[in-house]
Order: sequence, then structure tokens, then C-alpha cells
Amino acid sequence: MYAGYFELYKYNGNTWDSMGIPEANGEKLRVCDILETADGKIYIGTMSPNIFGGTGIWEHRAGKWVKISGGISDKPFGVSYFNYERSSFITCLLEDKNGNIYAGTDGGVWKYNGGESWSCISTSLPSSSNYIASLTEGVDGNIYDCRQLYKGWRHLEI
Repeated sequence: MYAGYFELYKYNGNTWDSMGIPEANGEKLRVCDILETADGKIYIGTMSPNIFGGTGIWEHRAGKWVKISGGISDKPFGVSYFNYERSSFITCLLEDKNGNIYAGTDGGVWKYNGGESWSCISTSLPSSSNYIASLTEGVDGNIYDCRQLYKGWRHLEI
């Protein structure tokens, strides 16, 4: 079990152990969502206190946080980042039954492409109608998003 906002903690059965938190521009990032995948990897979606430089997805590798996407900062590992004009922070993360990872943002939904890039599968400029509040996988195997201003779930064409 994990919990966090300005720090990420993992519950070991007795106490909460700190896993640290990434920083951008000297400030701790805010954790917006936490995902533990079926193979045990830990990802967090973040936003920066000042928005610039901290938006993104981070993977916990060998005790350190590695940025695998986001914002307008440098691109490690050749990863294609989210377009800042479309997404200014991560709202939710989802792993489907096939191990694909999706990120909901304030500007749509992104799909992780095998370790090197992300594809926007729901394009729009940020607005309250494009804010992805939640993602889920249906029993039919389709991915659905729930947007802030819509009542109910919407099927994503992937």
C-alpha cells in the first residue's frame, strides 16, 4: 500500500517507509496518482508546485525516481514527452490487463509505448471538459475515461 503527496510512503505491514520524492527546480513535486503494476514496478504521476518542469510520470528504479515522461524538461532515454500545451499535470494512471500503461491528464489520455514514447489517444487543449478524472478498464477489455464535466464513462477508441 502506498500513500503520498509531498512525499511517497510504502506501508510495510507495521510502519510507513519513505520512498522519497522527485524534485524539479529545487521543489518537491506533488504526487497526483500512484500505480503499482502487475510486475511490481511503481509509477507516480506528478505536478510541480509551479507547474513548469515537474509534470510527468516517474518510475522507481533501484531506489531512485527516473522521469519517463512529462512537461518541458530534458528528455532522458529519448522519451517523447507530453505536449505541455495539451497537458499540464497528470490526474490518474492505469495499467490494463495486457500491461499497457495509460495516463489521464487535464488535456486528455496518453498511452505508454514500450519504454520510449507516449501517444496521445485523446487530443484536446486543457479545459474543464477535457480533464480526465479517472480511467478504468471494462470487463469487455476496453478503456474508458470519466471527464470532469461528463456524467458517466466514455469509451476510448484505441
